[in-house]
Amino acid sequence: MTGKWLHKIILIPFIIAVSSGARGQSVFSLNYIGEHSFRGGARDAGLAYSSLALPDSAAALTMNPASTASLSRVTLGLNQRIMFSTAVYGENEASRNNYQLPAVVVAFPVHEGLVFNLGYRTRFAGKVDFSIPGEVDGPGYGWTGSAVEEYSHNGSLYSVPLGMAWKINKWISVEAELHLERGSIRDKITENLQNSEYSVANSEIERSYSATSYGFSLLARLHSRLRLGATYDGEINYSVNEKISYSLSELNRRGSYDFNLPPMYGVSLAGGISARWWISTAFWLREAPEAAGFEQFEDALGDEKMISVGLERVAGTVSQPFFTRIPIRIGYYQEYWHTEIPAGEPVISRFFTFGSGIELPGGPGSVDFSFEFGRIGSSGANGIEENVMRINISINVSEAWKRREGRRY
Repeated sequence: MTGKWLHKIILIPFIIAVSSGARGQSVFSLNYIGEHSFRGGARDAGLAYSSLALPDSAAALTMNPASTASLSRVTLGLNQRIMFSTAVYGENEASRNNYQLPAVVVAFPVHEGLVFNLGYRTRFAGKVDFSIPGEVDGPGYGWTGSAVEEYSHNGSLYSVPLGMAWKINKWISVEAELHLERGSIRDKITENLQNSEYSVANSEIERSYSATSYGFSLLARLHSRLRLGATYDGEINYSVNEKISYSLSELNRRGSYDFNLPPMYGVSLAGGISARWWISTAFWLREAPEAAGFEQFEDALGDEKMISVGLERVAGTVSQPFFTRIPIRIGYYQEYWHTEIPAGEPVISRFFTFGSGIELPGGPGSVDFSFEFGRIGSSGANGIEENVMRINISINVSEAWKRREGRRY
């Protein structure tokens, strides 16, 4: 069973995608919970997600929510992520593009050094449609001809974090969060024998996910030019309701089960080479999850981990020339996916990143952008590889909310 499903997951989409126009997230997210979307905005992406230890006193959408404890104004952060890729299998290629729902965070200072955060972000997402042409010929059929199997996969697991960040002193900031976890994954297969004597056959699996989890983050100033960042996301114990539907309704069935996503750990160091140049590095780990509901991935899941490094020239003063005062960000990261295909070989992402940003004219705020160029998987190890470009655009705006004074006459 495992070999049959892995063959379909790994080989068929790429052979067919060239002519059928497959589209969506990374092809390696097919048939599982999706492609992992890291927290943060364009600044974090430009630094290859190594920025956990870097403070940001003007942004609400950051990789380390403990940094929001320094905000003194109501701040809105929004990030839009767009992906373009080409999947390669042998001599076949398939071009794809996709965008996610924007991540958003609003930070409300309730007291000096105490900030409440509310937002929305995608944890995992996957979307693809493709068709598989084939030939019908055999003793089980009374005719010979063509057939088409159409496949659709659409899934998104998202989180609504509610957190409180506290700046204990000038050296340490912490943040605690409650996460409302929701989402759904839908897989549908349509068998069309393209013969009027045979009906079209449909089969569909719909899964809905719900859970509550928690998280903690830390930002510590060890020295004027040395920072430590750490984050922890607790285990997510999803309750899953599953509905399986067929063309023959008497075969339909429902069920429920638990799907556990292990806790995540992240740690980062950042050091100031000079007043404007900072180097940062990070390590991120989540142990192998279970295959509940995805039996085709039994014994094909491993630990997910990421190692990254980034270099940033922070923004200069307004009195400096334009290109001298804008920030410069570059980085590199290597990520090991949960999926190990076709037979225990890990799927590895390798990306180079760069980005910058500008201040919004006329008021506090900024627009940041970043680009990620890299490859997911390897033709030699996984039989497939995907060349990817991602674009992130973030906007941060803030407003000072003050109690209005009554007029005196």
